[in-house]
Amino acid sequence: MSDDTDIGVGDALQPGTPGEAIAPFGSHPDAADTGLEEIEDQLAAEDAAERREHDADAAEHANDAHEDPLAQFPVPVLAEKPPSQWRYRRAFHMGEALVALWRSWQIIWGLAVRQLRTTYSQQVFGLAWTVLTPVAQMVIFTFLLHRATRGTSKQLIQTGGVPLAVWMYVGLLIWGFYSSAVSSAGNSLVGNPLLNKVYAPREVFPIAQVATSGFDAVVSAIILPILLLITHEGLTWSTAWASALPILMITLYATAISLVVSAITVYARDLRSGLPILMSLGMFMPGILYPVTTFWTSVKIQSIYAVIFPAGALSDSIRKAWLQGVMPHGQPFWIATVASCVYLAICYSAFKRMETGFADVS
Repeated sequence: MSDDTDIGVGDALQPGTPGEAIAPFGSHPDAADTGLEEIEDQLAAEDAAERREHDADAAEHANDAHEDPLAQFPVPVLAEKPPSQWRYRRAFHMGEALVALWRSWQIIWGLAVRQLRTTYSQQVFGLAWTVLTPVAQMVIFTFLLHRATRGTSKQLIQTGGVPLAVWMYVGLLIWGFYSSAVSSAGNSLVGNPLLNKVYAPREVFPIAQVATSGFDAVVSAIILPILLLITHEGLTWSTAWASALPILMITLYATAISLVVSAITVYARDLRSGLPILMSLGMFMPGILYPVTTFWTSVKIQSIYAVIFPAGALSDSIRKAWLQGVMPHGQPFWIATVASCVYLAICYSAFKRMETGFADVS
């Protein structure tokens, strides 16, 4: 007889045996002990507790919103740029601006060297063009003046015994530096790809152009001793030192005008087309090609002119120091010196106030 026991369909298995009864499909495993109704009541109670907790959190956030006075206002939208009426009302400290400018002298040096390399890199004559320009102008003006006074003993320009060619060359040399500095600085900010890439004060760009024009003027001045040797005129160290102060002042004045012109050109592009015309006409201002005394003999009028246009009185002083050995003196010269310093402070302040919109407009 076999040990296996046959179990019938209707036989009920005893609990704990291998053939223990299995709960019907779809029922809870613990239905035999707790019952389906109790489980459903427990789940419903848990859902109700979660809903009450969620409602409590929502009510707490609502109370916090009512307590916050800023919650009733909409989120502010920031403008892309400041209003136009605030554009020129930037507050700045002159001392901090000058310190930042002084720390950026290496950038000025790098920009000046870069400009010189770009200008003379692919030219056959190179720096010779810097000398040929004032020499050609000197020859033309000297020829025209000699033709105008031929057959007469009257001189249109009183040079004090100095040859007319040398007199004209010094005036053209000084004006060439001034006009080149202002013209090149006027276009230094418009369309400049480095304006928003170099972390430095914006004034380094026009100042670098002034430094470049100063280098060209020094190169052009090399021919002056040759002219003095040809005309048998003397140039001593004392006359060179006598011209140091007026040269410094005209450099400061050129820097001042360059700063304000470069700032205005960013907002008024028409100035780029007008600058060459203004520089061409400025060459014939009193004190550039001829002395200021040719127009006015009154010291009062000369002083007023020195306030309006210091370059005329300063150019006169440089020419007298180089060619006649006369130390700078007189009321017009000192007024022009003070006016140059005042113009530099005013123009630098105006430049810094207009600086806020350079990145958006240029």
